Amino acid sequence: MNRIYPIILLIFALAIANEDYTVASSLFDAGSFGDAQSRINVAISAEPENAQFFFLASKIAFKLDKLDEAWDHLLKAIDLDLDNTEFREESTRLTTIKNSLSDAKKSFDNGYYDESISGYERINNQIPDFAMPYYLKGMVYYTQKDYDMAAESIKDAIKHNPFEDKYKAALSNVVAILYNEGNDYFDRNDFEEAAKKYEKALVINPQFTEALFKLAYLNYKLGDYQSCLNYLDRNIQIDPTSYKAFKLMGDTYNKMGDVSNAINSYINSTQANTQYDRAYYALGQTYHTNGENDKAIEALSQCVEINPTYGKGHETLGAVYQSVEKLDEAISSFQSAILNNSKTKSVYYRLASAYNIKKDYENARAAAKSSLNLDQKYAAAHFELGMAEKCLGNKPAAKNAFEQAAKNKSWRKNAEFELKYIDQKCE
Repeated sequence: MNRIYPIILLIFALAIANEDYTVASSLFDAGSFGDAQSRINVAISAEPENAQFFFLASKIAFKLDKLDEAWDHLLKAIDLDLDNTEFREESTRLTTIKNSLSDAKKSFDNGYYDESISGYERINNQIPDFAMPYYLKGMVYYTQKDYDMAAESIKDAIKHNPFEDKYKAALSNVVAILYNEGNDYFDRNDFEEAAKKYEKALVINPQFTEALFKLAYLNYKLGDYQSCLNYLDRNIQIDPTSYKAFKLMGDTYNKMGDVSNAINSYINSTQANTQYDRAYYALGQTYHTNGENDKAIEALSQCVEINPTYGKGHETLGAVYQSVEKLDEAISSFQSAILNNSKTKSVYYRLASAYNIKKDYENARAAAKSSLNLDQKYAAAHFELGMAEKCLGNKPAAKNAFEQAAKNKSWRKNAEFELKYIDQKCE
């Protein structure tokens, strides 16, 4: 009984190994080379003296472009079955392939790029489903900066061997290069060439949302808002969480005068990224322009809560508060804006205006002068300075300030009115 038991275990192990071999063979025939390799490795571990197992392992490794591994498995199969002519024929075939690959590489190393490409093409003419030569040909094109041909060849490699991450990485690298070249043109305001590069990147990878977004932004800058929206729609279909795409969509609808869709787009942006302060800012601005000041205050308050250093957010929030006559809140917001961006002339002007309305003329004068220190020709600040000086009883200073404001056509009518009634006391 003790002798029979190990024999039974051996028979059982061999049966399982043969089953693994059968499954691996089926997976190989179905093109599932990665799974086939895992299964044949299990079979070899269970029965390491079976030549057919190693032969199948060699064929699988070849399909995965692991030539050294394919060669090692084949030599093991031959060693286990010296008389097998099929194994020896495969050895001759692999040797020929390795030599052909080596010749093509030597041509490349010696700078004969066309000859190298022809060498890889000859291999694929003989073995059309062999992925590696397509990839190597693509890399020759890549070194010559012929990215269109490089991408075409690498895509062929991926088609025949989708299991090799190196091929996918190479294709992604080509896409990235085209995208970066597009950015270089974009930065030089050469939008036509930039668009060509982005489009080429999308031909290779239609799911490349970065290129879609840049094409959208490019068309936004050119004023082609419908094309911008078309690219953004494609972007969002691929990535529904693209908060920047929703934000740009809102900006585009605003340019088109479609306030309702602009607001919806900004809301979608904030939902895609609850910490995106720029979307809350744009939403608040749009609500304010649309006369929905309570909602504007809510959105802008969220903006500065997320980013307390966002000076423009504080300033705009202050402007909304001032428009609804909440002057203390407005002044507080303007002061927060100054703390975070003291070089903004507009916020000092707004602060001066709020102080003048509150009849705090000393602070109004100081704020207006701070604004003028940043821009001596700023008509709005001159006007507020004139109001403060007038109400403080400094008629010559008020007159001078209003005269400076009147030089600007946007403020001329108001300034001339105040000059006409400069002798009247402030209420």
